[in-house]
Amino acid sequence: MTPGWRKALNPWAIAAVVGVLTITLSRDRTRRVVEPPVRLGSVPVEAFVLDNGESLQARVAFLGFVPPNVEVGGPVLGALGSLAATFAKAEMPVTVVAVPVAGPLPAPVPSGVRAARIDAEATQRFQAALRPLILPPLPPASEPWRLGIALVDSSGNSRGVYRHDADGVDEMLHRARHVLEEPL
Repeated sequence: MTPGWRKALNPWAIAAVVGVLTITLSRDRTRRVVEPPVRLGSVPVEAFVLDNGESLQARVAFLGFVPPNVEVGGPVLGALGSLAATFAKAEMPVTVVAVPVAGPLPAPVPSGVRAARIDAEATQRFQAALRPLILPPLPPASEPWRLGIALVDSSGNSRGVYRHDADGVDEMLHRARHVLEEPL
């Protein structure tokens, strides 16, 4: 005959309690915190002058190069507007900047996007600094707006270049959060 206390212990109940305790206690050890994007290199952000005459000083800034023709420039401005709206909705202190490649912007700047002026020499310096940071390397004759939207931190470090599409906007939101959480 088995003792009375052994009859009361259900092996399935014991396994469930042990499993719940194991999962609960091991969660802290298995949680993965993603690192912020690495600093790829320095870019000359001091050359940018915003629409109100101020220099670009932001904790996190996204720079989108906008070509002069509206067929290509319109979608880039649309992506910048979508990005600015996403950051505004998430209440994140991020500056989104439209940088004309040559001449004025081809369309009005969307709400939440700042327009920047930059001279041709500074544009060439910025693109020359940014080009080696992109993998795979682009041919020298490629258009700068095809590079994507650049994430730049407050120190002028490039943190990557991201696509203009919806997946790129999601990636930029994710990366900006990590840069903002970094200590200064």
